[in-house]
Amino acid sequence: MTPGVIILTNYILYIKFLINMELEELKKHMQEIFDEVSNLIENQYVFEELRIILQPNINITDNIFFDHYVINYASSMASSIRRQNDKKTTRGGLYIFLNNLLIENKLITKDFYLLPFRDHGIVSEGEQLWNEHYGGEDFLSIKVINNDILLLDSTTESIKNFVDKNIAHRDKNSHLYTVKWVELNDAIKTLEKLTIKYYTLVVSTGSHMETLLAGNLGDWQKIFREPWVR
Repeated sequence: MTPGVIILTNYILYIKFLINMELEELKKHMQEIFDEVSNLIENQYVFEELRIILQPNINITDNIFFDHYVINYASSMASSIRRQNDKKTTRGGLYIFLNNLLIENKLITKDFYLLPFRDHGIVSEGEQLWNEHYGGEDFLSIKVINNDILLLDSTTESIKNFVDKNIAHRDKNSHLYTVKWVELNDAIKTLEKLTIKYYTLVVSTGSHMETLLAGNLGDWQKIFREPWVR
């Protein structure tokens, strides 16, 4: 092997090493987002189930403790949603991840995405998903990423304002910034949709996922079948 061939071979290996490092960083970041948004989905599920449990019991819900729980739930969820659209930190949530993808989109190729589908003999299904969700080009489409950034912004803007003016900092006009349940739920739905979309693209390619709600919540309702004060 001539020196020129050795240099070229080493250069190719080095480029592959850098690509793998960048992919691993994207996977690690997406896994963090997946865990955080999954926790959001779980909290939402438990809260909605709790409302169903307590709904027939007006003597319980008309209580300062329940008011306290509801307010803290809304504040906690809003803060978590706000983090996913944080534009200032170097290690934020979905917004930072998607903007990193704008720079690194060519790391995510059609061949990379279709590999597990080929292994299972369902390439046509993979190609359909690639065309439908990721732009149908040889690389992850910039247009798709930009559209998802706009979607993230549009569904979290009011929540961002609420957190910035009411929670993170007490603005003198904080009463002007409120958040509605429908806005919270729409934002959570968007976060779940985008997390599934990019998790199954970058981390668990080829997997099928419709929800981030885990099936192993256990008997969390047990606490309501036992008296709290004896």
